[in-house]
Amino acid sequence: MIIAKGTKVNPDKILAIQEMSPPVSLNEVHKLAGCLTALNRFISHSADRRLPFFKALRRTRNFASDGHASRLSRTCRPTWPSYRLTKPSSSEPLYLYLDMGQHAASSVLQDGEGSQRPIYYLSKV
Repeated sequence: MIIAKGTKVNPDKILAIQEMSPPVSLNEVHKLAGCLTALNRFISHSADRRLPFFKALRRTRNFASDGHASRLSRTCRPTWPSYRLTKPSSSEPLYLYLDMGQHAASSVLQDGEGSQRPIYYLSKV
């Protein structure tokens, strides 16, 4: 949702994601993996949290008989950020913060000196 103070999560839309059933076929898992990859750029440290999901997906050949569905479903549930992305004000300097993990790199662009507000977030594996 876009509001005057920035963007925030629409509770109705995330409810559908949080209540969705675990994937039952390999095709559904691949769809879910694509959605998670698209969301990585908006969720802090999502690449680090989703790494076990992607590693298990690479190893899995026969998804239905392995019993990975419920376990993978729990590890890949999105965790929504509590902050809102805002548009920058031209009068304040911008700050770029980098975070390097073992498997991923993240960065956030913020403005403001006292109470900083995130403008853009990026995460890459």
